[in-house]
Amino acid sequence: MNDFIDVFPAAILFFFFPFVSIYLINGSNLVRFFVDRPEKRKVHSVNIPRIGGFCVLTGFFVTFLILFIAQSSLVSFWFGDSVGQSILLSAVIIFIMGFLDDTTFFDINAPQKLALQFALALAIVFGFNLYVSEFNFLGRLYHLGIFGQFLTVLWIVGVINAFNIIDGIDGLMGCLTLVALIFATVLFLNAGGDECHQYMKITLPAIAVVLAFLKYNYSPAVIFAGDSGSMFFGAIAAILSVKLGTFAGEGIETFSIFYIVALPVVEVLVSMIRRYAYGNEENKSTREKIKMMLVPDNRHMHHRLINKGYSHERALLFLVSLSVLLALCSILLFLSQKSVIKIAVCLYSVYVVLRVIDYLEYGKSFLRFKAKKMQIEKYIFIFTDNKCFEESVLSAVENDCVVEKFETVLDEHRKKHIESFIIYNENDNFIDRDINKIYEIREKFLAPIFFISKGENLNKYYYVIEKEKNIYFVEKPCDITMLVHNIEKISYSGEVAENIYVDENMEGIKYASKN
Repeated sequence: MNDFIDVFPAAILFFFFPFVSIYLINGSNLVRFFVDRPEKRKVHSVNIPRIGGFCVLTGFFVTFLILFIAQSSLVSFWFGDSVGQSILLSAVIIFIMGFLDDTTFFDINAPQKLALQFALALAIVFGFNLYVSEFNFLGRLYHLGIFGQFLTVLWIVGVINAFNIIDGIDGLMGCLTLVALIFATVLFLNAGGDECHQYMKITLPAIAVVLAFLKYNYSPAVIFAGDSGSMFFGAIAAILSVKLGTFAGEGIETFSIFYIVALPVVEVLVSMIRRYAYGNEENKSTREKIKMMLVPDNRHMHHRLINKGYSHERALLFLVSLSVLLALCSILLFLSQKSVIKIAVCLYSVYVVLRVIDYLEYGKSFLRFKAKKMQIEKYIFIFTDNKCFEESVLSAVENDCVVEKFETVLDEHRKKHIESFIIYNENDNFIDRDINKIYEIREKFLAPIFFISKGENLNKYYYVIEKEKNIYFVEKPCDITMLVHNIEKISYSGEVAENIYVDENMEGIKYASKN
């Protein structure tokens, strides 16, 4: 209780200055250098500044400087403890690296970031001597030796990247960091001994910083963390989890450090396996498959939930609830004295994760491809006289779909898996012709139709939407990348479960199978 009273005033400052820093910097002209633009793999559709990490770290450093001048005991603890030293070093390195990477005029590629993360992890493990040397499994201690240092380096790098990767929807990364910090605090307090309790001087200020960020990042977000913010929060979670692992002799099961950050770590592992599997199915070389494992995509858990029809708020609630459920396993492992209960907890957590993976349909398409021994081609048919528009669509879809121009809808089209039709109205003189193309398509298919024209034309022909289902009017000029992204979302979410083809005699409905 005394430790809490001592650290509470400092925690207020750790909330106040990052909060004010975000408010002031986000309202300045500096944000134009930190713009996160919509793209195919992102779920937001407007420009949002990704300056959150820069603001949070600025506020963090200002708070620390004020406490240093005031000769706070909290600062002395941070400077004198390996955990505090590691977090401070991480803050400095990530601030520099993230500041450069989050700007619109500089970019640090994935191998360079990975190299810096490994350098940071090596400094923490060998410079500050912070690593897991013993493994507590079912109450028994196993000495890891130098293997423990190797695993700790991989763990720190993995967790930092996990929090960076999962930062995909408003408030998610911040909420998962909050879950990890709260459960880390509970474990520190229950491990016993003054040494464990002292770490409230780190966890409570960190919680305050995260809360200040969430005020601006919670849905609807006005600011994103950027790489600097997500990696900083990931570094805090990684370092604290490693410190918890050093208390194996105090009764903390080593598996507990996994459960407090389980969801981001599981997301990374599943993503890497999924990407490798897709590369294997496409008969790529081993080098290309490994490269694919590191390439960002739009098939993460939050993408799949949104594509299933979840709102951002529901997807956030789903994933945070799952994170809390998994983090509770860390407490159960610590409190339980019987090995059979600990094993049951671990098995139940595996069952929960597998059910979620099944619900989100991970691997189903891959398994179907393996069974059929074939790759399914998806088609986007476009009706346009504009060569530039056609080339833009081709560039946006990359290798995900086959883009074909069409003049009229043919019976042979029903043999193809059609994602959507796009009608681009280039000339006002042909607006009636292009509107009639919608009706022509509808005589054959119920696949999504995107009609692109000027705003006044869309308003004039809005009645078409009321009469026909699954038609989307898009005002030009439009963002082609976002157009393709929305086509994928509509197709994936199942608004049209199949490509429905209506035969000419209207005697029956034939379904063009996705298989």
